[in-house]
Amino acid sequence: MTEATLFARARPQVIRLIETYPYRITAGSHTEVEPTGTPSGRIEVVVPYDGRDCFSQQALSDVKQQVKQARGVTRLKARMGYLGLTSYGRTDLDERYHFSLAHNVIPLDIPIRGWGLWKEDDLRRDGHVFRCGWDYTPGFPQKTPLELTPLVYDETVLKEEDYLRDNRRIVKLTDGEVANRVSEFPRFERSLLLEFRLRLSLPVRLGSGGKASRPYIDQLALTWPVPSASRHFHLSLDGQEHPLVYNAEGQQIEWREVKLTPRPGRVAGSDFVRYEAPVMLLRIKQAGELYLYGGPAQPAELKGFIRVIIPRPLSGLQTRFYRATGEGDAAVNVERVSILDCQLSLHLEECFARRPFSPYRRVHFPNVLPETPRLEDIVSWLRRQRFSCDGPVDVSTNEQIQANRRRYLIQATRSEGAGEMILWIVVEGTVMDTLRERELPGRETYATFRPAGDLVIHIRGKVEGNRQRLTDVIEALVAELQARFPHVRTVQ
Repeated sequence: MTEATLFARARPQVIRLIETYPYRITAGSHTEVEPTGTPSGRIEVVVPYDGRDCFSQQALSDVKQQVKQARGVTRLKARMGYLGLTSYGRTDLDERYHFSLAHNVIPLDIPIRGWGLWKEDDLRRDGHVFRCGWDYTPGFPQKTPLELTPLVYDETVLKEEDYLRDNRRIVKLTDGEVANRVSEFPRFERSLLLEFRLRLSLPVRLGSGGKASRPYIDQLALTWPVPSASRHFHLSLDGQEHPLVYNAEGQQIEWREVKLTPRPGRVAGSDFVRYEAPVMLLRIKQAGELYLYGGPAQPAELKGFIRVIIPRPLSGLQTRFYRATGEGDAAVNVERVSILDCQLSLHLEECFARRPFSPYRRVHFPNVLPETPRLEDIVSWLRRQRFSCDGPVDVSTNEQIQANRRRYLIQATRSEGAGEMILWIVVEGTVMDTLRERELPGRETYATFRPAGDLVIHIRGKVEGNRQRLTDVIEALVAELQARFPHVRTVQ
């Protein structure tokens, strides 16, 4: 059996460069992202015998002219060009294939006769496809590119952030919106909230590219160990509803195609560009069944995985196709992809234990005017407790002003352990004139107008960690307010 090599002006349909990096994410009292296993890489070249774009009529004519000189040869190949490789130092490609000895190029030869190809029609009827590839092992990035912050909490937590629907970014609520949320009496619902915040840091040397080359979450899946119904799950991304699939047979929740957006500038003090996914909020009804499944002796644990696609190789490997004449061919499609395959383990009880604590208190002072000294009393006490205060800010609406009602917002913050303690205080008051009439001897009546009012104070706090400390602060504030109005009955 003899072989020979010809030349043909063919070209690949696509050159794929795929790298896969396995990670393990464990979330509980803290979150760890660590590499596991061995990363893998593969270069693949695909050439269809289509008689049109890749193996064209021109390539077929080249073969016909040369095949006459190869009579008696049972196996023929045609060299269509070379695959050039650069920046492969973070892989074992040179150790495996010794590319540096061949000037960093790989000859690309495709079968013409043999290997299932025997007739001329086999080269042009789009019935055969040639594939070849090279496996290699890239090294893990020195810095773990993925950061995941999972939060588990219930609906009583006040979030001072909200999600804009137009540009999919997080912004602070206005003072008026915060005041509305603080003054709302918390309602308990049977829902558990899972919030995922994902960030990606990529070296600047890899380039940022345009919108088409932005990273994205291909799939995020959670195995739900309790039989449930799809109506019990709701997903939103930055406040926008997003499609969610619940596989009842496999008891798995999953969603796909979540784009990451670049953050302006580099990560401080490094050569990395950061990308962020929209805040993914999964609302789960009837979540108590999950705790019953795990039981106190075996707290519930959610398993899942996250697959992130990065449209460029993390190893920095570059490939380019050259024709047999040595000219570069930029028209050949080169797909470069890195895949982060992350196994996720979420310990719900530990995550829920470190959720933000947000208690609420309401105090009513009848016949007390909402005057400036009352606001100054509150601010003065907070500053004595080492709080930094923002306000009071008048957040009264036009309708409230016309109805002789005023509303003020005070926001106070101080460091507490490794985090911070936040207090939101909304002071609402009504001012009215009271007519008092007094009848003197001789049936003479004197009428006087005296101001009267009604004062309601809403207090909402938030802290992570020492919950008792926040409760003590709120109770001390209420006691201080009650002490300043000893002549007024306080209704709580």
